[in-house]
Amino acid sequence: MTGCAAPARSDSAYADATLICKAPSGMEVTAFHFPNRSALDRQIGARETFYFDEGNCDDGQQSSERWSSPAETTGGSRLCYFFANRFYEFWTYDDHLIAFTADDPQAARINDWWHSFDPLRR
Repeated sequence: MTGCAAPARSDSAYADATLICKAPSGMEVTAFHFPNRSALDRQIGARETFYFDEGNCDDGQQSSERWSSPAETTGGSRLCYFFANRFYEFWTYDDHLIAFTADDPQAARINDWWHSFDPLRR
């Protein structure tokens, strides 16, 4: 990610650091770091209060689910919800105490992007 800058105000009361960056695709991504697991869990809980779980993120539905991958076997939480005519993806890397969020008007487009995006350098 490039062009990162700290926002004047974070949209997370629980994060100890927040950056807004550009992904290689041009998508704006907000990155959060949390001081401990409790703060990360409180952020997840706060976002979950915005919506009802209706199914599956990949189907463009509001959802709270777990994710993992071969590179991140522990993975983390993945929250998907609609707000202000946009579909939001918020996901955590539990072992790293970090989270990211991005949004798009089209759920299918943000889901395709999410599956191809890896913010961690390996």
